[in-house]
Amino acid sequence: LGPEVHEIGRLELPSPAIMDNGTAEVHVIHIDRFGNIITNMDRVSWENLTRSGDEIDVEIGIGSLVLNRISRTYEDVPLGAPLALWGSTDLLEISVNRGNAAKQTGLNVGDKVKIRVGAR
Repeated sequence: LGPEVHEIGRLELPSPAIMDNGTAEVHVIHIDRFGNIITNMDRVSWENLTRSGDEIDVEIGIGSLVLNRISRTYEDVPLGAPLALWGSTDLLEISVNRGNAAKQTGLNVGDKVKIRVGAR
């Protein structure tokens, strides 16, 4: 449905930039219809950043908003509160419990999110 395609082009998504000092810079790659912010931080990159994947102290900086943990479910936070969690595509998402994270944070596709980790 549309013009015939003769060559398929592969889109290259940016990889998370992981630094040796326990920080990472990730990109917003998608905002879904609920306003959830999907980043390019996958679990393998997360394990490289944390060196284990274990639960650790974390700061996810979104402008003046800082999230200090990765939640398991939306029920981990009160209604209207922001959270970070692993989405169904196994990418780190920034969401709001029964709200719109994109509207609340002002983030758009292509924006950067900073992550800092430290051992508990």
